[in-house]
Amino acid sequence: MTQIVRPANISDAFKRISRINRKPYLVTDKTISYGHLHNHARRLTSFFNKKGIKPGDRIVIASNDDASVILLFLSLLVNGITAVIIDPDTPKKRADSYFNVLDPKLYFIDKNIKASWNIEKVDRVIEINTVTNKPSLFKKLLKRQPEKVTAKDSYP
Repeated sequence: MTQIVRPANISDAFKRISRINRKPYLVTDKTISYGHLHNHARRLTSFFNKKGIKPGDRIVIASNDDASVILLFLSLLVNGITAVIIDPDTPKKRADSYFNVLDPKLYFIDKNIKASWNIEKVDRVIEINTVTNKPSLFKKLLKRQPEKVTAKDSYP
């Protein structure tokens, strides 16, 4: 009887899957394999170490590039870092209130979002190179346009 060896953590799970499964698993406007995810996470681990980012730190992700959001989210998860995904259409005032509470160590955001949110801690901002002008995952999931938000739909 074959004994099933459980992975020690999510990083170990992705490493094992990437060795045996070369098929793509993520299809948005890109197709990504577990091996690509594992390599991406490994490169980001090195980057995080250089920046002094450690497990439990918070990093904000805001992008209209769904594949980048998914890759970043899973890479942060593998490294034990808290990913905070914010709708790219969030108004500046609300984003500022999130940032005051979160005090993120880094921001991975699109260039246009960086400009509209005017983040003060620019040394913490990493721009995402967007390759698509498709509506973001948030718009697809919510099935609404940001200009249709009314006072009763907003928080706080």
